[in-house]
Amino acid sequence: MSITSRGSRRLEDARDDLVTRVAKSIPSELSHVVPRYFDLVAPEDVVGIEVRDLQAIIQSHVGLSQKRIPGRANVKAVSPTLATDGWHSLHTVVQVVTDDMPFLVDSVSAELSRQGRSIRVVIHPRFWVKRDADGGLIEILDRDVLPGEVAPEGANQESWISVEIDRESEQADLTAIETAIQQVLADVRATVEDWPAMQTKLTQVISEIESANGISERERREAIEFLGWLTENNFTFVGYSRYALAKNTLASAPGEGLGTLRDATTGSYLSEDDQDHSVMASLMIITKAKMRSTVHRPVYLDYVGIKQVDASGKQIGEHRFLGLFSSAAYNQSVVDIPVIASKVVDVTQSMALGRDSHSGKDLMQFLETYPRDELFQ
Repeated sequence: MSITSRGSRRLEDARDDLVTRVAKSIPSELSHVVPRYFDLVAPEDVVGIEVRDLQAIIQSHVGLSQKRIPGRANVKAVSPTLATDGWHSLHTVVQVVTDDMPFLVDSVSAELSRQGRSIRVVIHPRFWVKRDADGGLIEILDRDVLPGEVAPEGANQESWISVEIDRESEQADLTAIETAIQQVLADVRATVEDWPAMQTKLTQVISEIESANGISERERREAIEFLGWLTENNFTFVGYSRYALAKNTLASAPGEGLGTLRDATTGSYLSEDDQDHSVMASLMIITKAKMRSTVHRPVYLDYVGIKQVDASGKQIGEHRFLGLFSSAAYNQSVVDIPVIASKVVDVTQSMALGRDSHSGKDLMQFLETYPRDELFQ
């Protein structure tokens, strides 16, 4: 066994011994929570911390979970001290209890990083719990529900997230952290809950394009192919809204927003005139939104706008989808991505280069490595 392996083994043994001591010291009704709470935590993140403080982290989290309104997240940011809390941490501890869903840890971590806070430790256990009709905690199950297994009646899976960041002493800053994380978690929930509806809406838009008047057949074909391609795990849908055109101004259609654009006039992404495509020269626009995503990755959102036309082909509005191109979209060849593939053909034909010629191969290599976001726009 190498020196590195022996060192890692010692660290793991120390972590396991520490977790065992925490389980023995904590109230018996919580002892089964301890090993699962620290199951995926790196040994170096807990070794050296007092049993008292590790026990307190769990009890603090359990305390936060005691009552949770269905469909809402509980969030707490605390900088504990022995004098006021009975336990101590060198860091501020941000704890979350919410329904389990995708993008949670990524989104919470991204928001804390956006605030300029260094993340020291992330703990993310998932528990199956039972709650009463008012959200009161009845039981934390002592086991997981295996894939394909029916969950016990009344049990739901929750994500419990604990993130340690550089210590913050001002209560106003701790409150601001809680407020920001609540908004991010609301965005994640809206995105996940409305995902199927956004997929359905995209299918409806494709059907609308198929019978739309006043557009070229190339535009029609490219839009249908591209929007269909988005649904093949190439796009993470974050928001949708329809905008109606009146007096040369786009205004959100009430009640038609989905995801983070459920309320397009007050949502955290775009105001009505943030990107005003009230006069769209083409059927479809692919560009970057002016706001960063609060869901999944903290990057500028990808924006797909589709012109809505009446029977005469006149623009009457816009279908607006916000989201993030997936890693698969960036790894595919440019000749396999609708819209971009047509641009590649246009470029190669304009330069009169055969794909198999030396210069043609050089051009294709250049296009394959050219920033994909630039090619989309």
